[in-house]
Formats: sequence, structure tokens, C-alpha cells
Amino acid sequence: MSIYNKVKSILGVLIIFIIIITTNLVDKNNFNRVKQTVVNIYQDRLIANNIIFEISKNIHLKEKEVLLNNSARLSSKDDIINSSIENLIFDFEQTKLTIEEAKTLTNLKDNIKLLFDLENKNIENPSHDLKSKMMMKFSEIDKNLIKLSKIQKFK
Repeated sequence: MSIYNKVKSILGVLIIFIIIITTNLVDKNNFNRVKQTVVNIYQDRLIANNIIFEISKNIHLKEKEVLLNNSARLSSKDDIINSSIENLIFDFEQTKLTIEEAKTLTNLKDNIKLLFDLENKNIENPSHDLKSKMMMKFSEIDKNLIKLSKIQKFK
């Protein structure tokens, strides 16, 4: 075998070796992207959906107490529930938000703030008018939560 044929054979083997290494690196890169996508879906969609559920549970607890005219009982738990809602909203803000999610979250935060203000006024001076306004806020908050939940399903 001549030197030319040996060089040709070595170059052929090297080219095959380089192709195999390149293919492996591309596959590894693709695997890492798929893995990161799965992690993002878990963190930004499933956890976010769980947070929405927890906020909803807390809001419905508050709504139930208002409907039952238990403002004294609600006021004793109010700080804990409000703190929990605020912490959950903070956690939700840490996920990757779409533009629509950010708008809906801003509306939710505004409605919750207004609800907290109405609750404080109702504790100081209970009235049917305040209770009606609170019930309207509960309805708006529910709509915000439903919209956020739907975004999680379709993103």
C-alpha cells in the first residue's frame, strides 16, 4: 500500500470520527434543550397552576366567611390568609409570565388590594353596602383566577 492510500484511509477514518463526535454533540445539545423545556413547563405552568388553585382556596374561604356574616371570625384569620395570598402572588410573579398573564395578574393584584381595603372597612364598620362591594370583588377575583388558569392550559 502506498503512502497516498494510507493517508487517504487515515483521512477517511478521521472524517468519520469527526462526524460521529459532531453528531453526539448535537444530540447532547438537543437533549439538554428538551430537558430544559420540560423543567420550564413544570416550573412555569404546573407550579403556576397550583399557585392559582391555592389563591382560589384562600379567596373562597374569605368569601364563605363574608357570606356567613362571620366578620369577627374572619378578622382573626385575616392576617394569615392575606399574608398567604400575598406570598402566593409573589411566587406566581417569579414564574415566566406571558404578556396576557402579566396584565391579568396586575388586575388580580388590584382587585385583591381593593378587597383587603373593603374588608378592613367592613371590620371597622360593617354594612350591607360593603358586603355587596366585597361580593363583587370576589366575583372579579374569580374571573381573574379563571383567566390565569386557562392561560396555563393553553400556553
